[in-house]
Amino acid sequence: MNKPEGKPAADDSALIPPLGEGRDGGTPAPTPAPAPATEATVTLQTPIVRGKENIERITLRRPKSGALRGIKLLDLLQMDGTAIMALLPRITEPPLLAHEVAQLDPTDLIAMGGEVLDFLLPGEAKAQALEAAGL
Repeated sequence: MNKPEGKPAADDSALIPPLGEGRDGGTPAPTPAPAPATEATVTLQTPIVRGKENIERITLRRPKSGALRGIKLLDLLQMDGTAIMALLPRITEPPLLAHEVAQLDPTDLIAMGGEVLDFLLPGEAKAQALEAAGL
């Protein structure tokens, strides 16, 4: 059975899903979620003085599992100051020393803790956690 060139047979159109739909002909394929941030920069309210240098900005790297060793994840999610202070020397650029982290202005510590929280929780889970905490 020959079909004329340039014209599909009537039953061929049922085999090809319309443009924009998934292969099963159903709903469109889901859009992939954006990649999570791997770095965040915090401008300090109170710069850190290291010798003759003033450090005004700190870049935080998304922590890998090894950087979280010895730190309870729940403590980080609850923004526990001790847990955040233990983590920061492991993920900051320039690298902060433990005594420098201990001397941070509380607003700077909270700002960096918020960035850590952003790294650890996807957007929807963060919103749920903040709602559960009454914030």
